[in-house]
Amino acid sequence: MRRVVSAACLNVLLGCMASVAAEPDLLFTSRVLFALPDDLKVLAYESNARTQRVACVAKQGSDAFVFVDGRKEGPFAAAQFPTFSPRGDRFAYVVTEGGKGVVICDGKRSEAYEGVWKPFFSPDGAILAHGAGQGGRETMVVNGKRGESFQKVHVPFFAPDGKTVYYAAERDGKGFIVVGDKMIEAGESCWWPVMSDDGKTLAYGVRDQGKQFVVVNGQAGERFKEIGWPVLAQDGRRIAYKAVDESREYMVVGDKKGQGYDTVGAPVFSPELATVAYGAMTILKAFVVVGSKPGLFTFSEVPRATISDEGRPVPKLLFSPDGTRIAYVAVKSVYTYLVIDDEVFGPYGALGLPVFGPKSQHAAVGAVKGNRAVMVVGRQESEACEWVGRPVFDAQETRVAFAARKGNRVVWEVMRLDPPAKRAD
Repeated sequence: MRRVVSAACLNVLLGCMASVAAEPDLLFTSRVLFALPDDLKVLAYESNARTQRVACVAKQGSDAFVFVDGRKEGPFAAAQFPTFSPRGDRFAYVVTEGGKGVVICDGKRSEAYEGVWKPFFSPDGAILAHGAGQGGRETMVVNGKRGESFQKVHVPFFAPDGKTVYYAAERDGKGFIVVGDKMIEAGESCWWPVMSDDGKTLAYGVRDQGKQFVVVNGQAGERFKEIGWPVLAQDGRRIAYKAVDESREYMVVGDKKGQGYDTVGAPVFSPELATVAYGAMTILKAFVVVGSKPGLFTFSEVPRATISDEGRPVPKLLFSPDGTRIAYVAVKSVYTYLVIDDEVFGPYGALGLPVFGPKSQHAAVGAVKGNRAVMVVGRQESEACEWVGRPVFDAQETRVAFAARKGNRVVWEVMRLDPPAKRAD
């Protein structure tokens, strides 16, 4: 049995998915951002903490509208995927007009397509990329320009130079990794390409001749019945991924296969890149493994994955910036809990992705409590709201700020934080 929560509250999970760095003090003043009409049914929210910008997609009667910074755009037959650029200075979304999909970016309409996927901005916001479908084929559209025609294109990513778009695609029974204007043939199908921070290492998953494996800089790894998405250490020297044989699942780090479990979740690397953490499950219990050591707490499920701002699946599991702490979201029965080191907080109806502050003293996460949303920072909770957005800490971790909806007002909220508890040596 799964706990059912309202659609508005579930948008909490979309509001707290990315780690946000500390920002100047001007962000730490509570205020009203704008008001929404009373008869609005909000379908999705999006916020950018650095610029205090908020957008939402909503229905008013039979029409869809997009509200950005209080400005109303529409009506449309349908609207989805409100997206700010990382710097918050640009905004895009997808609408349906005349039965076709159109991307609207900063007020300008794209070409109409039979289908349009979620748009993604480059880190500096200069490039907008999205998949599109036309005539039974799919293509990647980069700043309005169509790329190669395929039967399927996957999510676009940006190389470390911030300019080159790369993605997985499929055509005529073959997989391809497309990097700018170059194509790499990759088995019968391929997925989730990832680059190291210096751009010198490229890894991706491949399916070929009934087996799945990871390819790193053209070198194929061990073949398995199934693999998960590959995760690359920032320096490109180590790779980790889930592997499945006929009866067990394993975490593979480099070329070493770990202990077998009934279920294994997605991995994360610690900041110093020495430790891998992941969720694992036996027939009786689920827990988090840090390195090779199972955690103290047992639950019903391993930490679930969510989709990051960059379009990658990420587990609700992360290390603190200094690498000494770990936080994750765990499920037991129909409830969800936040675990930070050796403390458990909850229960809640649902939780987003935790975010550590820059000094690694606190972790914040949006939560569903009843049919309301709250910001959770350890044992502190904000006032209940209809929705909460992404949290941002000040440099000293004495305050956390976030967008929220209270009644028909969209506000900027600031929580003062208790001093961190002393940690045992």
